[in-house]
Amino acid sequence: MAEGCLTDDGAQTLREAADWLARHRTGRIDEAAFARWRDASPAHALAFCRVLALWRAEPADAVVAPSFPQRHGLFGQASRRDLVRAGAMAGIGAILAGGVIVAPAYAWHSATTEVGGSRRILLPDGSGVELNTDTRLSWRFSASERVFWLEKGEVCMTLRSGPLAVLRGGPAPIVMTSGLFNLRLHGDGVELLVMEGGARIEGADRTRATIVAGSAAPNTAFVAPRDTRLLTTRMDQVDATTAWRDHAIVFQDVPLHDAVREYNRYLARKIVILDPELADTPVGGRFETGDPTAFLNAVAIGLGIHVTPSARGYSLAKSRVTQK
Repeated sequence: MAEGCLTDDGAQTLREAADWLARHRTGRIDEAAFARWRDASPAHALAFCRVLALWRAEPADAVVAPSFPQRHGLFGQASRRDLVRAGAMAGIGAILAGGVIVAPAYAWHSATTEVGGSRRILLPDGSGVELNTDTRLSWRFSASERVFWLEKGEVCMTLRSGPLAVLRGGPAPIVMTSGLFNLRLHGDGVELLVMEGGARIEGADRTRATIVAGSAAPNTAFVAPRDTRLLTTRMDQVDATTAWRDHAIVFQDVPLHDAVREYNRYLARKIVILDPELADTPVGGRFETGDPTAFLNAVAIGLGIHVTPSARGYSLAKSRVTQK
């Protein structure tokens, strides 16, 4: 089969995945029915992940159904990306064309931040959420549950007592009690840090993993599509993880390439390492997220790395003295 083509069954699966996503975004999803469809075949789960990744890449400031832009497309001899886009938007368009009206009390709402931005939101039940750089969070509250969807980025949530609080959209649902939680979406999963309260992860195979606040038991989980890894995070690591709430970034002897990747989350003008030999150089310190000047000075003076600023960003290379 040619790389750019899909079978009729593959196209139909993508349409079904797009329809499930549209139902979720408009508050009409049957969670149990969706779980049965997703778990019926690995192809279903993969198709939904593709459609979800496409939707996350689309700019959106509102999540209420009437604000969705309608796009049209046909499944034919096209690239896989075009096929996914067509399937996703066709499913959403079909629901909108059907005249769906979402009750305001059960509609999806969202908040976003740009690269380098942050934002604090007061939720309807008095809970609070802080959004880190380049983040989009959606939520939907009812009398029986509070559902969150982290579409990209990182949040810190302070949850008050109330109905069941569930984070969906990741590899597995995360059920949270009242407490304080930091959640970050990675390309291959969700990282959850529990600072107060507790949480459980509902695995696809009906297994459960529980994490609670405190240093004596696992208080961090990385929820990936195939498994959930539980870790115990020390207090200094907790402070480093949540330093972004104070507009700070902390490195504890991490490789330079990891530090640069982390810093670039906050920067419109990116940092680039020109010499691969520098990638594993360990760096440490506390710096401002919005201004890399102190960080760049530290690597230049402390590590002897040559920093070249430009209109597009900053280049890191071996010092000219070292190269002689």
